[in-house]
Amino acid sequence: MLYVVKVSGEIPLKSYRTRPRFESRLVNNIKDALSRSGFKCYDITVSGGVIYVECDEGAEKVIKDVFGVHKVCRATKYEFKDLNDIT
Repeated sequence: MLYVVKVSGEIPLKSYRTRPRFESRLVNNIKDALSRSGFKCYDITVSGGVIYVECDEGAEKVIKDVFGVHKVCRATKYEFKDLNDIT
């Protein structure tokens, strides 16, 4: 299951040198919380102030309680070959 994690408001406002450190700490905290709760995490990606977490279903209950997380949403990944696949 893919989850989109929106970080707290202060982290995206940090400088370009400081932001990666905060994001890295948040990713490590998410990984730690998931492993302590017995969820397997397959992939975590950070892009533009948003963290994409691919892990077992039901993990949003754990992720939402991690300090620094503002919102967690489930997402569905689709792959398209061309524009005709969308319609």
